[in-house]
Formats: sequence, C-alpha cells, structure tokens
Amino acid sequence: MEIEWTTQLKKPEDVLKALSLCGVELGECIHQECEKAEIICDSIARTMAGRSVGFDLLIKEIIQACAVSSSETCATTRKILDNLEQAQKSYISTDGRKFWPDPNSHRPENRISRFSDYQIIHSKDLNVKPSEFSIVTMGSCFMNEINKHLLSDNLLQTKHESGSSSPHKFPANWGTVFNPLSAQYALEWYFDERKRPEMLWRSSHNGTDCLYDVFREDVSFSTLEEFRNNQYQHILNARELLQSCKAFVCAFSMTETWITNDGNNYPLARAPWRLNPLAAKPHTLSFEEVESAISSISKIINKYNKDCNVFIGVDPVPLHATHSHNNSIIADSNAKATLVAGTMSAVKKSSAGNLHYVPFFESIHYCMNDPWSSDERHLNEKAILKAYKELISIIC
Repeated sequence: MEIEWTTQLKKPEDVLKALSLCGVELGECIHQECEKAEIICDSIARTMAGRSVGFDLLIKEIIQACAVSSSETCATTRKILDNLEQAQKSYISTDGRKFWPDPNSHRPENRISRFSDYQIIHSKDLNVKPSEFSIVTMGSCFMNEINKHLLSDNLLQTKHESGSSSPHKFPANWGTVFNPLSAQYALEWYFDERKRPEMLWRSSHNGTDCLYDVFREDVSFSTLEEFRNNQYQHILNARELLQSCKAFVCAFSMTETWITNDGNNYPLARAPWRLNPLAAKPHTLSFEEVESAISSISKIINKYNKDCNVFIGVDPVPLHATHSHNNSIIADSNAKATLVAGTMSAVKKSSAGNLHYVPFFESIHYCMNDPWSSDERHLNEKAILKAYKELISIIC
C-alpha cells in the first residue's frame, strides 16, 4: 500500500497509518495519553503536503509539542525528527560533492572535473605537531610509500629493531601486510591473544644464506638465535607503538593469501615458494571474513588504546599475480570490491566509534587522469602525494 502525502493524509489517523508503514509506531510513544501525537501528525501532514512554512519551523513545533517538565526524551519523536532530517538533507551539498562531478554541468557547484582537480576530501592547510599527533601504520606496499611522507613530516612513530633486515619503512618491523586477516592475527599475537607458529624458510640473498620469517614479509635473519631474540623485541616494540599512537592507519591490497595446515590457519605473508608445499594452502577471503577481520582490528585497538582511531583503506595498486583460476585483472577487481565492501560494512557496524574509511582506492582510480608510473601498475609520486594529503585531512 502506498500513501500519497498530498492527497490521502486528511486526518491524524491517516498519518499514523503512513508513519507505521515507514517504521514509526506512535502507539509506542510515552506521551500517547495526551494529544501530542495528534499535534505531531498534523505538523507532519502539513509539511509533507507542502503547506508548512519550512522544515525548521516543523522541528520547533514538534519539540514544543513534546516538551515535558522532566528530562526524559521521547524516543519516538526523536526517530521522527531523525527520519525527516535525513529525508530533507539527502543529496544536498553546497560544493557539489554529493553529485558526480561534471565539467559540463549547468549547476555551478558541479562544474568541476573528477580528474586532477577533484578532491574527495578537502585538503587543509595543516600544521600538525608530532607531539600532538602520532601515527602508526600497517599494510601493503602502497602504505610503505605513504610512510615516506609521514616520516618526512615527523608524524610516523617508529621503534628500531636490531638483528633483523627489511627494505620496508614501517613503524615496527612487521613487514608488508597485504590482507586484513594477517593484520588481525598480528595484532592478536602482539597482545598475547593468539599464538603464532614458528616457521622460517631459508634462502640466499645477495650471496648470503638467510632465514626469512614466513609471517613478516622480507624480514630476514642470519641465524635462528637471532630470529628468536628479535621476536621478543619485536613484540614489545609493536605493543608499545599500538598502545601510544593516536591514529592507526592500514591499507590492504589482497584477499588472496596462504594459510598454514597445522590447525592454526595462520595466514602467511607470501606464497610459500621456499617452504614445504604441504605446509600451507591457498585461501581467498570472503566478504564476511574481511568484515570480521576489520571489526576485530578496531576492537583490539580500542581494547588496548581507547585514545586511538583506526583508519582503513584499500590499496589502489592492482595485483601482480593470482592463485585463482581467473586472470590477475579479474582477480584484482574481485579483491578490491570485496575489501571496499567488507571495510565499509565494518565501519557502519562499528560500536566503538573508532573505525573510519579512507578512500585511497577511489582517489586514485576515479579522481586522477594519470596516476600511474611507467609500468602502468605502480603509482607515480603525484598520486601518492594526493592520497597522503587526503589521509591527513581525514585524520585531522
């Protein structure tokens, strides 16, 4: 049944029926014993029929009608007001950002190009002092590039580790983390909520025999003793950083991973090329697994650092290869869509209020006409700088 506000709402009973279809039950109102419901219905009917002088006046009328001497709030009235406000403000944007940018638009606020000039987040003239704001990051190679700018601006918290070697610039030497499940398990390991298997692979690097931690990308050691000593220091460093930072920023690029066959189902940093092939199996994270992992990251950070906000984005750099039966381009499209959907769903459902989405993927793929370097896969410096500025605007 559809109700036309302009023709069929002739009395309060009609409005009650219409609101009921919209999920608002005035029968549950704590003021139902008085005439306030009738006043509310009349105000809503006049507004929806276009006979009210304005939305602001309607708000005042309803608030005045439902004013009580006690401090008790009418939840039903609040729901009506929220619904009305949401409907009134939908698609309204003074700078056109709620509409697809169109340089040929007849509307002045839309007359911008989505390429080059279009910033998803307004860039701000920020003067952030390291003493006032500290950032810790984890994620993919793209996050490693963002880290270079954070380091240059003295915004990235870091802890030195001895006895290990890595080409990456991350706060603690946890290496590149490609997917949210690996990040979740790492955080739980750092805070002693999950055990990590001791697994290494041996490989030659620059003519030297090295041991590589299968859970920390490109982190190598000379001896087993060196590895074990570093594990202890690494956990302490990671825990200290995560408990003291004001912002924890992650960018993930993949849903494909390899998980151990030892019963722990622990995700490896990379494909097990130099490991017993029976030690791990390929796995692709589902939407539900991505959503769960992102939620877990938010919860564990909030548990040990209530002053920290978590910012999650999707790495715009496409996959280099895939273990699925699709080609890498199709696999990448599936991975990015799953990561975006899972992350945004986790943000929407977040109860701690500390989880935020960062549009890394959208900024690069939709708001720049030439973001790629010569290999047409990695990003040029202009694109990295754009993503960095938008990140800082969001964080601050």
